[in-house]
Amino acid sequence: MKKLTFIIVIPFLLYTSVSIGQDNPLHYGVKLGLVNSTMAKNFQNLGYSRIGITGGAFASYDLKKSLSAGLEILYLQQGVTNTLPLTAKDYPTSTNICFHTIEVPLLLSFNSHDIDGITPRIFLGHSFGYILSAIASNREQFDVAPVKYFYTKENVTSKFNNLDFGIVMGIGIGFKAGSHNLILDARYKFGYTNINTSAFDKYSNNALTVTAGLTL
Repeated sequence: MKKLTFIIVIPFLLYTSVSIGQDNPLHYGVKLGLVNSTMAKNFQNLGYSRIGITGGAFASYDLKKSLSAGLEILYLQQGVTNTLPLTAKDYPTSTNICFHTIEVPLLLSFNSHDIDGITPRIFLGHSFGYILSAIASNREQFDVAPVKYFYTKENVTSKFNNLDFGIVMGIGIGFKAGSHNLILDARYKFGYTNINTSAFDKYSNNALTVTAGLTL
């Protein structure tokens, strides 16, 4: 819990320290999207990518007309599919792992001038992640008629570190939707922290995320 508090509070303090003293408007809202994630072992992909969901709240502050600082608090599903099991099995097994994560990206956005009511932007920053739980879904090959496969689930949270940090970069557009602004963006997160509790191999999470947000 102390780590999770750190993940949320420190980026918030950094964000407010940049924002305070500026007269430019504050924007905030909600967003929802899809995540295509992979897990790397020693910087080489394991298994296949996993599709998950993400959603949460965001806020941005205009430092200048073309520059803004942003903070988000998101729930994120990430992980890997069709990889080897993390625990020994009696039968040949493939495993899907889902990390349920709270993620707090702190972003710096460079905004272009309006083009027919559309505002393109590029952004980069840092993501502070906290893994709440890790669930492995196993498909074990039984091959005894009439049962060919059977499925099990196990909690493998203890096999991973909670902290999951990464570098974020992406592009987006914003435009008017009635009295609100609709914001679409695509980003890639390159995870650099080792989430593996074992000292032998380094595991990290990478994710491509596409979201739609609406200012309130």
